[in-house]
Amino acid sequence: MSTQKNEGNPYIGFIVLILIAFTAYVIYTIYGYTIGFIKISYSTLNYFFQLSLLSILGLILIYYFRVKETERK
Repeated sequence: MSTQKNEGNPYIGFIVLILIAFTAYVIYTIYGYTIGFIKISYSTLNYFFQLSLLSILGLILIYYFRVKETERK
């Protein structure tokens, strides 16, 4: 996290992270069903992917509340 004041919209990073997570999820589901060798380890990959998605959501929440705190000051 940079200590300098964020210029412009403070929610840009928040929105970008959501878009990245969503596009990654869409791409993953499309390729997960079409490519054969992924089908074998699909459940394990899906489990790890959900874990990473949850961690991304956690980071988004932390970032969001940090922005809220800095706005109050």
